[in-house]
Amino acid sequence: MTQFPARFALALLALLALPSHSPAQNRTNAEPAGQRTSLTPGAFADDLGNLKSHLDSKNISAGQIAAMRASLPVSWEIDSPDRHYSISSRPLVSILRNAESDRAAQTENLDAARDWLADLRQQVENYSVPQQAEDSAARGKAQQILARREFGGIGAPNPGNLLRRKINEWIKRLFVWLFGGLGRHPIATETFFWLIVAAVVGWLAMMLFRFWARSARLESIEKIPTVASRRPWQEWIRAAREAAARGDFREAVHSTYWAGVARLETLGALVPDPSRTPRESLRALGDPDANVTHATTQQRESLAALTVCLECVWYGRRAAGPTDFQDCLRQAEELGCRVS
Repeated sequence: MTQFPARFALALLALLALPSHSPAQNRTNAEPAGQRTSLTPGAFADDLGNLKSHLDSKNISAGQIAAMRASLPVSWEIDSPDRHYSISSRPLVSILRNAESDRAAQTENLDAARDWLADLRQQVENYSVPQQAEDSAARGKAQQILARREFGGIGAPNPGNLLRRKINEWIKRLFVWLFGGLGRHPIATETFFWLIVAAVVGWLAMMLFRFWARSARLESIEKIPTVASRRPWQEWIRAAREAAARGDFREAVHSTYWAGVARLETLGALVPDPSRTPRESLRALGDPDANVTHATTQQRESLAALTVCLECVWYGRRAAGPTDFQDCLRQAEELGCRVS
């Protein structure tokens, strides 16, 4: 309990009915004005109980009520673990004064004083009970509430979130400063606008160029198997040497690879399939369950070397040189591609 004033008013009015020999009266008379001793909540509750017991005595006289009223302190000073309270006795004094002066309503006033004292004592005793259990229950309920989905973002922010928040705030301030300054300079605003338009147009042009280049590359890749299935390995070897003679080693590597594939199809180690990719051809050559002539270890190794070189030079668009062509030609000859 952190607020006494409302109910202490009634309790203090009841104290006016105390007899002259109450503990509160003796302590007040013994203490000089302005030097009252502070009470603990427990001691204050005991004093309230004693005052009420004196008011419960039968045939209490007006003189005893007056003496009891005169013995009450101006206020009770209470020291609790968390703060200091000063409780005025004015409400109780008023009740006792009414009981003293109005004999007809004395019983009703004394009942009001006793009720006030009893209620105030109950509040003080409840305040004195430790609140650990109540606090624990409240904490558990609060944790259940915060565990709901709508409170999922509540909690101590982690360093990553703090960093992102600071970066976002910095970017926001930068844009505010930038556009706020441009607003005061019409020429700068127009220049900045056209720079943004040029940047957007340039970005779109770059995306279109990449799309067309990718489409052209895919189209060339799709045409290769069809062409390869229609040319014998001898023609591929001649095309490879002609490309090497004119310095186009990328095309020379490409033709040498398809010469090796055409040779394996001629030997029956591979089934002609225009839709098959180079990696699929390599896997098909090593498939023991395939209904074809089983390839030798040397044939599988040679096709693997040709596939790796083709992927790097043709599909990966890596620059090719005479060494790449000679390595591929040697692997093709291991497959039987020898032209005198």
